[in-house]
Amino acid sequence: MTISEIQRKLNALIDVVKDEDKILILMHDNPDPDSIASALGLQYMLEQLAKKPSLIGYAGIVGRAENRAMLKYLGIKLCSLSRISLADFPCVAMVDTQPSTGNNSLPAGRSPQIVIDHHPYRHSSRKVTYREIKPKYNVTASIITEYLIASRLVLDPILATALFYAIKSETEGLGREVGKIEAKLRHFLYPYVDQKLLANIENARVSREYFQIIHSALEHALIYGDVVMANLETVTNPDIIAEVADVLMRLEKIKWSFCFAAYNGDILVSARTIDRANDVGTLMRTAFGDLGSAGGHEMMAGAKIWAKTTSPVRKKAFIRQLMNRLLRLTGNNSDKPEKLIA
Repeated sequence: MTISEIQRKLNALIDVVKDEDKILILMHDNPDPDSIASALGLQYMLEQLAKKPSLIGYAGIVGRAENRAMLKYLGIKLCSLSRISLADFPCVAMVDTQPSTGNNSLPAGRSPQIVIDHHPYRHSSRKVTYREIKPKYNVTASIITEYLIASRLVLDPILATALFYAIKSETEGLGREVGKIEAKLRHFLYPYVDQKLLANIENARVSREYFQIIHSALEHALIYGDVVMANLETVTNPDIIAEVADVLMRLEKIKWSFCFAAYNGDILVSARTIDRANDVGTLMRTAFGDLGSAGGHEMMAGAKIWAKTTSPVRKKAFIRQLMNRLLRLTGNNSDKPEKLIA
């Protein structure tokens, strides 16, 4: 897309909010660096180009140490939806998510005016006044960065650091799901990045509980052919599920990694693959689309499934059924798994 085409889109975006007094920018639940940076970038553009103030809202928690450090060191202000009356915000913008996907807390009867996202297009977005949905982009922050370039606004170090870290973390240092777009935008942002702040974020301190969970996950992880799986049972921080899936994906001779855990009455699943041709997003939708919300990209995806029971024994059996679904779909036998750590 050319600069002039993006500028026309920016004009259309500004036109949507020109008569609005209060704007809520909503991220997906338990926001990650991509959603946080994208929300911050959109907020900056609305303030500078439309002279409109906005509030960044979220549900769930910011659990991962690096994500909390991102908020702390960059001074990013978020507001929990529990403290927000949606009726006070006639205009809602969604970033890194879409309505009715199951991973955000926008009520089913409420439609946003703006959606900017890099996930596959959802039918529920068809009524959105302004939508920029680019599934070929690996990071929503890339879309926002292109908008900022076209806007010719001054890019301050705080925003540049947020966007750079979002692109880097989402693509694991440009090693996963990276395309020419992300590589080009990373090089554009790099001169503006505050390297000290970036280092503080990337080297965030973690608690003893973090290491205890990682230890338990590795101790109980099971290998089925080219699949490795871990059940964390119950967690208080949903971000740790994705972290464990990332760690397990580094195991040699493995094509798939899956991590399961119960959180707030749901079963959460994080999935990874080393080969984008496998398309783990489609795999998750096929496996769990009838049980809850599921989706993602070629190499990373997730699902949220209602647990249906509070009994630890029945919950464990239910997770076992979920594992078997994935093993069948990946062509692996559920019998006689091998322990990761003997």
